[in-house]
Amino acid sequence: MDRVIVKGKFDKNINKKYYRFHAFHKSISIYMVILLGIAVLYMAISTTLKATAETTSTTIIFTWVLASFTFLFAPVLMLMGINRNVSKESKLREDSLETVIITKAKIERKIEGTDGSLVFGWETIDSAYEMEDMFLLYVNKDAAIVLGKQYFIEGDNEILRKMINFGMIPGKKGKIKFKSYLKKNKKGLNNSEISND
Repeated sequence: MDRVIVKGKFDKNINKKYYRFHAFHKSISIYMVILLGIAVLYMAISTTLKATAETTSTTIIFTWVLASFTFLFAPVLMLMGINRNVSKESKLREDSLETVIITKAKIERKIEGTDGSLVFGWETIDSAYEMEDMFLLYVNKDAAIVLGKQYFIEGDNEILRKMINFGMIPGKKGKIKFKSYLKKNKKGLNNSEISND
């Protein structure tokens, strides 16, 4: 029977990568920060170019400080938020073991020390992503099941790819939302296409 079992403790590095991916690929907050930055930059340039005798240097300096803050500190604040979320989740999970069992019929997630388990049908998976060290199975627009590749104890990457392609329901265009972010080698093949995992 084809199945994949992923078992491991909370991994801060993998989860930081997940939160960064989510912030820059799935969340609209980064686009709002970019739009805000462009608006403030436009305001600073406009204030500087249209400066008159009545315009004080304090106004010009303030707009440039605001523009600098938006472009320099907003990303830093977002990354600090990611680190805070990972630390908070790490404290909640402590040393509890998480087990995810993936079959052609369902995905079951159990965290040691909690009652019951979460069971997802493939029809509830919104999108899937593969990176060098993890798979992400999004159960909605804001939450994903994070599967670190080093924690696979049964099955392998290829079996999981096949289950994703088989199990996920195609969207309106007839395709599933499964994207690979694996680095290409010199021949243009994904590492997964040339290795036996």
